[in-house]
Amino acid sequence: MCILPCQNFTHPDVPSYHTVCMSKLNVLPNRHRKSNTVANWFDRYLCFRILANRQSAQRSRVRKLHYISELERSVTGLQMEVSALSPRVAFLDHQRSLLTVGNSHLRQRIAALAQDKIFKDAHQEALKEEIERLRQLYHQQQIKATGGADIATAASMQAKQELLVCEGAAMR
Repeated sequence: MCILPCQNFTHPDVPSYHTVCMSKLNVLPNRHRKSNTVANWFDRYLCFRILANRQSAQRSRVRKLHYISELERSVTGLQMEVSALSPRVAFLDHQRSLLTVGNSHLRQRIAALAQDKIFKDAHQEALKEEIERLRQLYHQQQIKATGGADIATAASMQAKQELLVCEGAAMR
């Protein structure tokens, strides 16, 4: 009679632990076989623990195999996703390089236009100074020609000239 609390333990893959343990107990040397019930109970308990540990290890191996197969399935799915996305990535990379080249050309054009604007602004400023100088020269010639008598007429002529110059600048 087995006095173990778990004597009714059964597992479909393993013969009853009692039969296995008893067969192992019969193999033990005489010095390990004790006739008293406590030692006999302890030996049976050790056999039970050995079997339980083996079954736990087997369940652990099965879990590990399931985990590995799940990882392999995940790897396969990710590889399929990578193969599906690789052409799109290559296309977008090509587009990016084309846009980078276009951006470089536009930057060069902006720099050239900025330089041209600086040149034209300087030229326009020089023309304004020349107009002012010619206006003063014309005014002095008008004063000399009229003898200083008709300053009002000279001022009116100067205003007309300025108006013509401004209209010409606005037409440009």
